Amino acid sequence: MPDRDGSGANTVNSAVDWYAELGLVQRFPRPPEKEISALMREIEEPKIFLRDKGNNVEIVVSFPLRSQVFPPQMKEQMAKFGLTLSEAFDAVLWKKLETNTAWVELAGTEIEAYRQTWMQLYRLAYLGHYHPSANQWLKTIEQKMTLDRRVGRRGRRPQTQAEAVSLRNRYNTLLTKCRLIHSAATNTVESLGNSVDSYASVHIRKAIWDQVRRHIHGMPGDGYIFSGEAFTNIPYRHGTSKLHDPKSWKPHQLAISLLSFERVQAYQTIEKKILPTKSKSPTRN
Repeated sequence: MPDRDGSGANTVNSAVDWYAELGLVQRFPRPPEKEISALMREIEEPKIFLRDKGNNVEIVVSFPLRSQVFPPQMKEQMAKFGLTLSEAFDAVLWKKLETNTAWVELAGTEIEAYRQTWMQLYRLAYLGHYHPSANQWLKTIEQKMTLDRRVGRRGRRPQTQAEAVSLRNRYNTLLTKCRLIHSAATNTVESLGNSVDSYASVHIRKAIWDQVRRHIHGMPGDGYIFSGEAFTNIPYRHGTSKLHDPKSWKPHQLAISLLSFERVQAYQTIEKKILPTKSKSPTRN
């Protein structure tokens, strides 16, 4: 029996449903499971070194591992939607480990190593080279700098600038796609005019899909969008937001919802980080 919106189902919330609804061929990909497992097993002791570039300093952790797992053509196709090892690492940085995020653990260690590097360079350059009186004076300076290093540590802010940049960049990428989807949904509904109420929502969703397929099929979360999960994840309108009802959601809400799946964080958590204040908010449409 059709439900109120004529879709023939109470919810469209599984991959099987949205694939069948859009007439897509059911297929099973062949993930490079053995290759990825081998890479994780073969991680060896990394090379760690500091590279001084004058205006900036790089502390490099280099693993002697290949990263060519996917065929070149597939890798190129994935990169169009931001599916790269670098993008995945950027997201992992903000995931919580046992006590802190990966970023906190890495950044904290490297900041301390950088500080101690300067102290070591000072000791090598000045201590043990001069008259005992001068050497004692230089040691006093070393002690003062050591104290300044300890006292001068700043507490980590609830959200670092690096995390804000990471989230904003990913949000902006998703927002472009979400605006495209919202525009397609609006155009489809407006083209139906007064007949939209009697027009089955499944046909509206198919029409939306036809307009955006080449731009979004294969992007992270396309299944969440067309299965309806991304809309039920939006905590407004009591969960009644639907793809085929563009008045029930906004592009920025869909983008935040997709980000919450990607970063494995609640919608409200992502929303607070993306839209902290009205004065700092990005475009919401």
